[in-house]
Amino acid sequence: MIERTTDDRYGKKNYFGYSLAETTRKGRYALVLLGVCAVAFAGVTLTLIVSGRSLVWDTDGRLLYFPFMVAEGEWLRDIAVSLLAGDLAIPLYSFDIGFGADWLIAASGNSNEPINLLAALCPPEASEWLYDALVFLRFYLAALAFSFYCFSRGKGKGATLVGALCYVLCGYILFWGVLRHPNFIDFAVFLPFVFMGADKLFVGKNPLLLIVSMAGIFVYSIYFAYMTCLFLLMYCLITYFAYPRERSMGDFALLAGKFALCLLAAFALVGFSTIPMFITLTSMGRVGIVRDIAFFQTADFYESFASVLLGNHEAQSASVLGAIPVIA
Repeated sequence: MIERTTDDRYGKKNYFGYSLAETTRKGRYALVLLGVCAVAFAGVTLTLIVSGRSLVWDTDGRLLYFPFMVAEGEWLRDIAVSLLAGDLAIPLYSFDIGFGADWLIAASGNSNEPINLLAALCPPEASEWLYDALVFLRFYLAALAFSFYCFSRGKGKGATLVGALCYVLCGYILFWGVLRHPNFIDFAVFLPFVFMGADKLFVGKNPLLLIVSMAGIFVYSIYFAYMTCLFLLMYCLITYFAYPRERSMGDFALLAGKFALCLLAAFALVGFSTIPMFITLTSMGRVGIVRDIAFFQTADFYESFASVLLGNHEAQSASVLGAIPVIA
């Protein structure tokens, strides 16, 4: 009789709690999700594809995001060339921006967008194809991040796949991300990891995931960091009072202190990167328009919030296009 042996490698778990076998199964799921997202993305953008159009929005896309992506690619290639030549040069001022401007401040949050770094690998003549491909990459990463969150909550692959589709086919990602501001999708990529980090902190585990994911959002955008803090507050209140726990004033205060320290640690890691964004947000003088920024939205917005999530980007009671109709 032969005694069966086991390899300890298959029993070890990584930071997310997956063994090697589980990681392999999640890898297969990621490939299936990639195919499903490709079909969903093609369905959403089919009208544009048939008419020979790209995903570059005529307003901010054509005038801001696309030219900045091309310029950033050239900027990074120039830095790489100077490095290989043994004379590293990192230009921070450009005369190609209006009458001349500081590169980082003019670009604001776009300069901190990590996915745009791939522009360094793309020649300018193929940049429009890259722009569309990066929109899909963000779309897929958002679905994948949401799937990780679902798996961390013990959900099955089938329910997780449907949930991920609902997540990336919501009005925010489709109308404000895919078709208008692609970098807005980054917020949807980071948010599930913030919630996963919060879950770990609730049970006294390592807070590294929460700190790193929040640091990533601070690097990306100070505005979305503020929005994330609002979402995190709502998430923590629901989690604290909806799930069984020995609650007390001391326990609540201790948890609140831990979350505050994690947010401060995240900001301390990358706070310097928010300076250009602070300058841009406080000046608002790029087109000579003074714009008031409300601390909270109006009551009408919050009343229509469910409709907005389903796809009604005008926040009115018109026909809704989003997750439920597409999946149906």
